[in-house]
Amino acid sequence: MGIALIIMVMVLTITLQPVLRSIKKILRRKDPTLNSDYQFEDFVCNDVFNAQQYQALHLLSKPGTILTAEEKHKLPDLRLKNLANGEQFYVRCSYHESINHQQIKFCDEQRLQHFKTITEIPVYVFIGIGGPAHFPDNLYMVPLSQLASYKVETPVLEQYSFKFGQNIDFPI
Repeated sequence: MGIALIIMVMVLTITLQPVLRSIKKILRRKDPTLNSDYQFEDFVCNDVFNAQQYQALHLLSKPGTILTAEEKHKLPDLRLKNLANGEQFYVRCSYHESINHQQIKFCDEQRLQHFKTITEIPVYVFIGIGGPAHFPDNLYMVPLSQLASYKVETPVLEQYSFKFGQNIDFPI
């Protein structure tokens, strides 16, 4: 009986370690000195697209990043590389505390036009709604190619719903 209990505790400890690590990371990141844009980008970059599967090549709002205003305006927030296949893609991060209307504005018209000129690699819009920026309640990942406007209707978002911890099966 005692050995079986020890084995069960060991198995549970090993199984739960990644979950406990994630919880610690999330609690540690609740830093009121960081703005919500950076917190959401950090969540997307480090928790959704984790370092075991993706390499961050560019994080726009990282403190200390030196870019001109024009460069910041033309580039999406993140550039990531899938380590399994080497494919690269951009991500525009857009966090919203709540929904006030039936649409979400993820950038302005001029910035959308800049993003649409990026043809060498795919661009995705990753939207977080509700909850804290470092761990939003609702997540959506929309291919920019599917969007005609800098605003997306909330019913359209549902088809791109994404759960934290879900395997990314989008064509990246």
